[in-house]
Amino acid sequence: MRNKTSHSFITALIASSLLIVSLGAQAKEKVDKRLETSASPHVEIEHVSGKAKIIGWDKNEVYVSGELGDRTEEFIFEKDGNDITIQVETNHRKINWKEKDYDDGDDLTIYVPTKSGVSYTAVNAGVSVESLTDSVQLEVVNGDIDAKDIAGRMKLETVNGDISLNAVRGLLQIETVNGDVKGEHQGDELTKVMTVNGNVKLKTSSPVVEFESVNGDAELELALIKSLSLTTVNGEIETSMTLDSKADVEASSVGGTITLTMQKDVSARFELEAHAGGDIVNKITSDKQKSAKYGPSKWLEFSVNKGSAGVEMSTVHGELIVKTK
Repeated sequence: MRNKTSHSFITALIASSLLIVSLGAQAKEKVDKRLETSASPHVEIEHVSGKAKIIGWDKNEVYVSGELGDRTEEFIFEKDGNDITIQVETNHRKINWKEKDYDDGDDLTIYVPTKSGVSYTAVNAGVSVESLTDSVQLEVVNGDIDAKDIAGRMKLETVNGDISLNAVRGLLQIETVNGDVKGEHQGDELTKVMTVNGNVKLKTSSPVVEFESVNGDAELELALIKSLSLTTVNGEIETSMTLDSKADVEASSVGGTITLTMQKDVSARFELEAHAGGDIVNKITSDKQKSAKYGPSKWLEFSVNKGSAGVEMSTVHGELIVKTK
């Protein structure tokens, strides 16, 4: 036990709420362990190297099966009230942190109740998660994330890895460095994506979208937009959407191109600015950009169909394009 005491009553009380399985691991050791839980436990998984599959099921228990890796030194599986902890201790000195190398790592399948809140962190590991309905938080270095049939709150972060989405629903937040994002998402809350050195191809029904990218291109297929924020540095963003009558759109680029494609009968007022050699292309009306008498600045302001929505765009040494479907 973590806290030793000479009082047997207190010891028994602690033991009733805290169950621990701790194994000194051997290379390629098999794992087949389970703990009973509530219908909605919080499951925290700390992994280092290998592969993990996290699957929701209709049983009130957490079940771990698979095989430990060559570098694994200890496997911890414990229950404390409504919290489940799965921790894999690994010899860090033998891991190549610069590359994705799963072959010598653990290969685990973890079944959890569908309504579980799941938190997973790993270094040099790939993870897939499916069939969960509460909250999922995944943080991975040197590994890919594959999310399928997930509902609720999702926060997915990876460095040197890709993120794939399939039939995910709810509040979505994504952060990637040196990785691509692709997939489909449904939701009526915020969708937020931040990426560095990666490309994005995303279809989402979220009415509120925030997107930031550095050194990457993006294709965003959006639905009915109420609020949209786009920022890119040295990248291209192409979006298609239907603007709500009171939508608020803000977009900016540095050395990049942003293209907004809206419905034919869009009602909006447009304010566009280009600096330091930037350019503005208007394919909605015949209005043309104007140039400053002194300096490389350009601007364009116009309205269509009474201009109920607002679109503000700016670029430095980039291009702004607005058009309809």
